[in-house]
Amino acid sequence: MAMGYTNKLFSQSHLQIGAVGSLSKTNGFGGEVIYNFQLGKNISLGPGVKAIKFTDINTLYWPLMANLKYYVPIKKAKLFANIEPGYSIFSHDWGYLGEYTKGGFYAGGGVGIMGVSKPAPYITAQFTKYGYNDHGTSGSKRYRSINTFTITAGVSLGGR
Repeated sequence: MAMGYTNKLFSQSHLQIGAVGSLSKTNGFGGEVIYNFQLGKNISLGPGVKAIKFTDINTLYWPLMANLKYYVPIKKAKLFANIEPGYSIFSHDWGYLGEYTKGGFYAGGGVGIMGVSKPAPYITAQFTKYGYNDHGTSGSKRYRSINTFTITAGVSLGGR
């Protein structure tokens, strides 16, 4: 379609608000807000943000991401697969010798199911890589990540 989109194209766009739990050696808990725009039949794309508090770090981890979903409608629900590339806003001062940590690459991907009611419940299971960069006293920089199995459950407002 050309730039003359009709409102009907975006009639299935929706806001998602959910709780996030990341399970690994370092557990994390938080929330997400995503707004998806329907791009075409059974596919949506939109910006999102999560706020994650890992159990052994005092600072919140804030991934800013794009959320791409492909839906498979079934009776009374929609199955979907999603990918979430992005970058994290994260800053942690370790308090000794000038060492600190900054944000890095974020990526997630998995599958889920969403109801078709308004509002619609959803649940997602995915692999998530929370990346960050450690900065040492000598100016060294080392990329690291927390790799987790993540469960998100929430509600989608809008869409059909």
